[in-house]
Amino acid sequence: MAGALLIGQALAPRVSRQFSLINTGVGMKFTLAISFCLVLAYLAHGIGLAPIIGAFAAGLILDEVTFKDYDSLEIIPDIERAMQDAPPASQRKIREVLEHHAEHHLETLTKPVGHLFVPLFFIYTGMQVDLKTLFDLQALQIALLVTLIAFAGKLVSGLVAGPVNKWIVGWGMAPRGEVGLIFAVVGKQLGVIDAQTFSIIIIMVMLTTLITPLILSGLIRRHNARQAA
Repeated sequence: MAGALLIGQALAPRVSRQFSLINTGVGMKFTLAISFCLVLAYLAHGIGLAPIIGAFAAGLILDEVTFKDYDSLEIIPDIERAMQDAPPASQRKIREVLEHHAEHHLETLTKPVGHLFVPLFFIYTGMQVDLKTLFDLQALQIALLVTLIAFAGKLVSGLVAGPVNKWIVGWGMAPRGEVGLIFAVVGKQLGVIDAQTFSIIIIMVMLTTLITPLILSGLIRRHNARQAA
């Protein structure tokens, strides 16, 4: 990971600059970002790690500064021209909004990829669950215990969050999402975990994902009420 970050942060701007000489459009920016993630995922897989490790490293490397030579969102220049006659205060507020969207331009470009493939991944993961284990009393008891431990671990971590509402931070970290599922799928494919353990992990992910928003929304409402008082 350290090597990927050090080498990647030095190499990515140069690679990006060379591709910008070919084309500075949004399509080139999108292609370069996706290709960078796939290459690092492949390298991570090649050395025996989960591909998500490489993709995670790519996300840390692909800072928006890397793509400063590329075109911004098409709507931004149009808005800038339209606001030339606006009062200075309005121009300042609009520029702040435009800068925010410009900084997250890469995220906006790649989000549709997640919209397409993330549901497919969840379907693929769900198809590997042995439904019989979901009705196994022992498996359910273990799953509930693992879920309690998962909640407790995050709540304890929230206690050192600093001068903020520690309960909100702890509960906000509680849900296990696609990352936990990815490692569960990899473990099952490698034969490290059996069908029952895999199902237990799936139950834990489901419970932490479904229960947390109910508790977290109540904590946030209570926190906001205290702040208003």
